[in-house]
Amino acid sequence: MDTKATIHTALVRCLTGNSLLLSGLHKENIPYSPYSIKRAMENTAQYSPAEVFSSGHGLLQVEKAFENLSLYHDASERDVRFNVTCGPNNNKGIHLRSGLQDAPTECSVNVEPIFLNTENIEPKNKIIFGMKLTLACPDSWVQCPTHLDISNISRGFIVKINPMHLPTGLHHTSIDAFDVTCVDKGAVFRVPITVIRPQKISARLHRPELESLNTLFYPNYIRRNFVLVPENATWAGILLKLHCRDKDKSGRFVIHAVQLRPKLVCKTLEFHKICTVSSQNDVFQGFSVRGGLVLELVIAKYWANIGEVALDYSMSFHGVKPDNSLIAMQGAEGVFSVELSSRLRSEQIAPSASLKNSVQMLRPNEAKIVPLSARDVIPQSRQIYELQLSYNFHISKGTEIVPISPLLSDLLYESEFESQLWMLFDCNKHLMAAGDAYPTKLLFFIQYMVKVEKGDYILKMHVRHERKELLDKLLDKQLLLSQKLAVPISLDIYASLSRATTGGKKMSVATISQGQILPVYIAPLNHEK
Repeated sequence: MDTKATIHTALVRCLTGNSLLLSGLHKENIPYSPYSIKRAMENTAQYSPAEVFSSGHGLLQVEKAFENLSLYHDASERDVRFNVTCGPNNNKGIHLRSGLQDAPTECSVNVEPIFLNTENIEPKNKIIFGMKLTLACPDSWVQCPTHLDISNISRGFIVKINPMHLPTGLHHTSIDAFDVTCVDKGAVFRVPITVIRPQKISARLHRPELESLNTLFYPNYIRRNFVLVPENATWAGILLKLHCRDKDKSGRFVIHAVQLRPKLVCKTLEFHKICTVSSQNDVFQGFSVRGGLVLELVIAKYWANIGEVALDYSMSFHGVKPDNSLIAMQGAEGVFSVELSSRLRSEQIAPSASLKNSVQMLRPNEAKIVPLSARDVIPQSRQIYELQLSYNFHISKGTEIVPISPLLSDLLYESEFESQLWMLFDCNKHLMAAGDAYPTKLLFFIQYMVKVEKGDYILKMHVRHERKELLDKLLDKQLLLSQKLAVPISLDIYASLSRATTGGKKMSVATISQGQILPVYIAPLNHEK
């Protein structure tokens, strides 16, 4: 099913159910808070174990949630939320994903009560607050204290996790805290725990590291695989073919691969492809990977593709790495040497280098900070300021451009600033395009590449924040303007320094044996190009 449509439908139903709850509570004059409503909805939801990543607490049950709110409206924690932080990075839960998870580990958990409208609440309400909690976890591989006495102060405890005897794959559980005086009202707070035990990579040569034969797929069936990518791997290849070679059989499949990097959006290392597999059409897809990180590979039969089909799939890792991860060549540098190595297996390569874009740096021609109107004031009387930047530039030939703000473009929800809207105008002040974050990524089927003709243009960028001193630091913020070249410029690559110097025979195909280092030489750009 389409992800955005599914999220939208679920959100509408949740909002509808929430409206019913609020309406009933107002009619019966039952006191409540956002925290008590959330807990009631979670504790009374009908749990479905089908897919832990999508089902959450389960299906919303409005009647049971209303009954819970009616019975326990006078609970001492009604106007309190519990801020749970785990580990040194203050995560919202315990998530063990790196490495093979073949040893026990300990994690600290801190719980802090936070009162609703805490600045205006009566001090005596904070002083008298206290709860005796019992902690419970249904899984034996998690050990935690059985009781926790909490008042208006942060309290901590240690959780021990032993994943050594868990099978490979995904394992999810939680530590639930209950009020010892009334367990029936449900959990007061939860500590979610997720452990990923990846498959151990085989050292056999010329064999796929991951292989699954005769796996039955039906519409919307999801098969997850977790693999620890070898350190020296740079790309992976996955092969899909039908187990039965019947000419009438075919299936449409979704391939989705994700690796997570700390403090980066989950789409940083992502591959997504929809393909059709038949008896006459095996499918092979290659994609980039990062060595040392756990790869989650998901293969699913498309939800609208009716029928069952048995599939064989396999994945292997490859890696040809340069001696420097970033290859930067100065225009007048001369011959540039790059050392390539293959640590996993022998690889056949056909190196090529081409220039596809030119990047121009722009400085603002005009910059000013203005306070926004009362319409944009945040309660309680928090004034919002806007930085307005104007960049003038000239395009000498029709091309495609992408505006990039190095400081802001790769950030969206996690950005420290409230917005980063830009608008592009031609010399007649006609609006040609607008955009914000991720200008060079195909995200949600949007990519900010604008076709322009020869002429003068103005790009206006707007950045907002409630602290004027932060916007002052961006008054001279530079903008990168990436222009697509009409014809990519290819650089010549040679197998030896002498050939690169004299313009001899160019390098076409070469083989790198496992463990071998192969130098290649990139000749400087020919001015005739």
